[in-house]
Amino acid sequence: MRNFVLIFVVLCFSGAALAVPRALDDAEVTGLLDSLDREMLRQDYFLARKQERIHRLREAMAAAADYSRRFWVSRDLYEEYSTFDSDSAMAYLSMGHRLASQMGRQDLVDEIRLDKCYIMSATGLLDKAKNELDSVDPGRLSEPLMIKYHENRIFLMTHMGQFLGEEYPSRPYSMDVDNLLQDLNDSLPMTDSRYWWILGWSALRSPGTAARVIPRLSEQMEHCGYDSRDDARQAWILAQLYKQVEDSVSYFKFLTLSAMSDLRSCNKEIASLEELSYEMLVRGRFERANNYITYCIRSANDYKSRTRVGHLSDLQHRISEGYSDALAHKALQLKRVTVFMVVILIVLLVALALIIWQVRSLRQSRRRLDHTNAELNERVAELNEARASLKEANERLTERYSSVRRDARELSEINEAKEKYIADIFAICSNYISKIDDFRKKINCMIVAGRLDDVRALTKTSELSQGELRELYANFDRIFLQIYPDFVADFNTLLQPDKQIVPRKDELLTTDLRIYALVRLGLNDSVKIAKFLHCSVQTVYNTRMRTRNKARVPRDEFASYVRRLGTADI
Repeated sequence: MRNFVLIFVVLCFSGAALAVPRALDDAEVTGLLDSLDREMLRQDYFLARKQERIHRLREAMAAAADYSRRFWVSRDLYEEYSTFDSDSAMAYLSMGHRLASQMGRQDLVDEIRLDKCYIMSATGLLDKAKNELDSVDPGRLSEPLMIKYHENRIFLMTHMGQFLGEEYPSRPYSMDVDNLLQDLNDSLPMTDSRYWWILGWSALRSPGTAARVIPRLSEQMEHCGYDSRDDARQAWILAQLYKQVEDSVSYFKFLTLSAMSDLRSCNKEIASLEELSYEMLVRGRFERANNYITYCIRSANDYKSRTRVGHLSDLQHRISEGYSDALAHKALQLKRVTVFMVVILIVLLVALALIIWQVRSLRQSRRRLDHTNAELNERVAELNEARASLKEANERLTERYSSVRRDARELSEINEAKEKYIADIFAICSNYISKIDDFRKKINCMIVAGRLDDVRALTKTSELSQGELRELYANFDRIFLQIYPDFVADFNTLLQPDKQIVPRKDELLTTDLRIYALVRLGLNDSVKIAKFLHCSVQTVYNTRMRTRNKARVPRDEFASYVRRLGTADI
């Protein structure tokens, strides 16, 4: 397989800038371009390696004794010169043609003629290349030679279009070239490196086909060393596919890798670097564009490529004009900046005079300011003291406000409780009135019926009043404990630990607790307590005395302690 990189160089130049104009600012692309610049400085090293390989092959040629050995060494020398020096490559092709004829190998003669067609097409001898290709009979070619035959037909057709001025066709290549590419791709196995090159080339027909081929070709290049001509071709065609799908970062990445591969392999028929120089021109990177195109022109002259030298010279002229325009623009900007700086200098001189005058005024102002600052510091100190006092007052006010809000909430709760308990009391009174009225009606009915004995028996027993008393005590206990739910526990804190009063499971308050519950409500008179509880005054007196004897606080103050239960003072 021979080099086809030149086929689309001019076509690539015809495109507008890529969709993302700032692709050159990508960190990876910038790093690769810097690496490319460093590789250009190592050309002497790469050239020395190339010449060393050629020297070894020439020694092998001198040592070869028979036609067959000399022929194959001449083929190796041709491979080294095919993209390095077209004259030397043609010389070894002529030698190989003569040796193949002497050996009677028509297949080798046909292969050399195809190689001559390639060299002649690359150097611009298009008529001779066509004659050389026409001298080969396709009917007697083997399948590998048939593949090379089609490759050289494509190479010649595209170069003829470029030479005749068809630099800007609407398609990357003609339908004839498209058909030949399809035939080649169908005939090559996937193990052949040319398969991927032809596949990528064929996929340039549309963004859709390019997008489908990119993952497959990228996978093939994952372990690529980028140091051979095949690597350069694969990277170049992958760059064109990325350009087709408008991925500018990947386009620049693989175009740069292709150029690096060309440099490392000492390829003089370089196309990637030429395309890269054009992209630098489009994006205003004139220094890099000039360095790249200068190297390309030197390589084209060394290779003696007639078709490329003219185009490269035109591109160099465009780069020089762009560079000149950029320099003129910078000179104009520099002139404007100079005028601006002169104006600024004048303004600065005037400002300096004003500053000197202002400094003198400032010195006087500073003295006055120092005096004012001293007075201000005194006022600030006074203000800080006032602020501290105000802060303390605010804190006290906040605390008082919080306390008032708590008291208000408690008062609101008490009022709500009072309303509820008043309603309960009215309900109880109404209930007792209803019971008395029912009892009256019952007695009246008995009297009217003449049941005087039943009336006498009903009014004689105390069972009814005892039941009402139990209900009264239960209602009292319930209402009181709703008002003072912690009364029992608080009351027991006033008694000795071993003499505390604990109500039974079926009662809320005991008689002792009920008496002091009335004391807590403000009813301290034993006579009134006895009437309320329907018991004797002596019973109330004895119960109170017995309970005071259990107290852990002064006995004569026991009642006052009870009255403070459930308040903040206790």
